Amino acid sequence: MQSKKTPKRLTTSYSYDSLTDKGSGRLNEDALLCAPNKGLFAVFDGATSLIPFQDGEGRTGAYLASHIASRAFDEVGGDLKHLVSKANLAVRSAMLQEGVDVTNKLSQWTTTVAAVKVKYNSFDWVQVADTNILVIYENGTHKLLVKDYDHDTDSNIMLKQLVKDGVKDIWAGMLDQFKRNRMNSNVTYGFIAGEKEVKFVHSGTESLVGVSDVILFSDGLLFPKEDPTAPDDIKRIARSYGKGGLEGWLSEVRALEASDPGMRKYLRFKPQDDATAVAVTF
Repeated sequence: MQSKKTPKRLTTSYSYDSLTDKGSGRLNEDALLCAPNKGLFAVFDGATSLIPFQDGEGRTGAYLASHIASRAFDEVGGDLKHLVSKANLAVRSAMLQEGVDVTNKLSQWTTTVAAVKVKYNSFDWVQVADTNILVIYENGTHKLLVKDYDHDTDSNIMLKQLVKDGVKDIWAGMLDQFKRNRMNSNVTYGFIAGEKEVKFVHSGTESLVGVSDVILFSDGLLFPKEDPTAPDDIKRIARSYGKGGLEGWLSEVRALEASDPGMRKYLRFKPQDDATAVAVTF
């Protein structure tokens, strides 16, 4: 957990907190970027390649994609959409060096991104896939900048049916669906995946007038749901963060997951997902 006050400079004054927490996998495949000297903050969530890959150090394609993209955002100048393109090229270059077939979506190293760049009285933002940006206002209201982020609806419907049917090996039952879903990346939803183009890149500029916090978070911080096809409870996220900050919010999510280790009540694909967030407070 970080908590640092930025020095006064020619921009909006703010502080920030961050956290990243490994889920039930071997590696934390999320990446976090906090560069307050640039006003730049980003969260990346690497997604498992469906043709498994590990480099000589045991790092997966998901881990490499998120961390390569994070470095590209930190090292390359330009606007945020430009940084998405540069990160995509960096991931592609790294895959080619490792002999990965970059034309096969099942082999690709992939990552999401949510990033903001703080300016004077406003911030630029960019989002690809389901790592989210939540704006909380001084009057207690909140706004999710992208609402159509969920590309797992069909998978969630299938998951619910498998559980209803009593299937024990959920992963084996879902594998073909996971492959179908991955084949739709940069077709019906976006991913940084080293392809020629990253599609479905959401971006914009938001005023900071009346804003108290801007929160970037990976989907491991979404509250698990009894009905995985139901909308995510963003109001609960805002309430949990307001009560206990990032750590309190994470603790609530982990407590729900721990109460259902068999993943039968709160339907999900793994006991605990990696969880990463940064909150910028004005």
